[in-house]
Amino acid sequence: EKKAAKLSQKALIALTEEQDPVRAYELATKALNKNPNDPDALAVSAIILLSVAGGLPMEQRSDTINQASELYNQLVATSPNSQWLPLVSQVYLEVAGGAKMALVQPVEVSCPAEAVAAFNRAEERFAVRDYTQAKPFYERAVGLCPENPHYKVMYGDAFFMLGDIPGARAQYDLALAMDPNDWQALRFRADSFAKEGDLSRARQDAIASVAANVTYGFGWTYLEGVQRASGGGYHYVQVQKPERASASATEPAVVVIDQTTVWPMHYAVASMTAPLRAVDVNGVVDPLEAERLAVRWTIEALQQVNPAALDQPENALWRLFAEADAAGYLDEAIFVLWLDEALVPAYLDHRARHRDRIETYISLYLAPAPQAP
Repeated sequence: EKKAAKLSQKALIALTEEQDPVRAYELATKALNKNPNDPDALAVSAIILLSVAGGLPMEQRSDTINQASELYNQLVATSPNSQWLPLVSQVYLEVAGGAKMALVQPVEVSCPAEAVAAFNRAEERFAVRDYTQAKPFYERAVGLCPENPHYKVMYGDAFFMLGDIPGARAQYDLALAMDPNDWQALRFRADSFAKEGDLSRARQDAIASVAANVTYGFGWTYLEGVQRASGGGYHYVQVQKPERASASATEPAVVVIDQTTVWPMHYAVASMTAPLRAVDVNGVVDPLEAERLAVRWTIEALQQVNPAALDQPENALWRLFAEADAAGYLDEAIFVLWLDEALVPAYLDHRARHRDRIETYISLYLAPAPQAP
């Protein structure tokens, strides 16, 4: 343990003072070989892996995040009071959750000051893994403000961390009865089913969590984890958001496609809005309708230039859109892949009426486990 501690201190210096993450990771790995529970080595290794994961393509990111998660869980289990925990947790959520977590916001519920104070106190205890002390504060917050579903979700999480899975799920159920679109409650409930080995129901809730908020990056990561745990796969699609041209532009953007130019996935929204503006003299354009036209016309342009264009790997995204359009799920495809501020109102309206359709589309990303011979 003493040798491991010396190595982990050197790793810490290499990371923070020498700015040499490669050497830091090598030293931390050596430290863990001598003491698998060394807190500094666990933290340094987890932070470096998460930093690396942030720059990887999506299909390679999961394995690295899972490695970091194992180190983080080991740190929590062996050093519950480690000063590293808040930092590693923050970095983990930033990387695993992705950047797109703010487009769809939960509905805020106003609560009495006394309830807010109790909830904040519970959060403070929860943050330092003192779940036994956090639980009664959550209970008090729920009692003082029962109309706030988020309080129930976190109260349930205290049950979960103390090993009372049925008690946790009861709180998640109460929160979802109040707000069926509470994506955090759905994801937590999925975790409760997974904890009991019911991966089928866990997958169902994980899909519902993402359908409730397709910008919930951590929900996507969790859904993939459920797939991996059940032996299934996950279909990745590299998405490069096309640049949105101004609706007032007079000249359509031009995309050149030839044998030496890779399709850049930029489409001319300006050219799509022209006929719409001709219909509406006020120039009011439905952003979702503009996206539909842009997608369809881009696919048509690809096929006109090269009938086999959609079979090329770099055009996998457009092939997915073509298949979604043919199956009648183009709206869901647009919401899931390209949701931005302009589409949020349409997404929320569509979700209220057709969340089952969004869930059906999301399920197309999931590959079942291979059949046993």
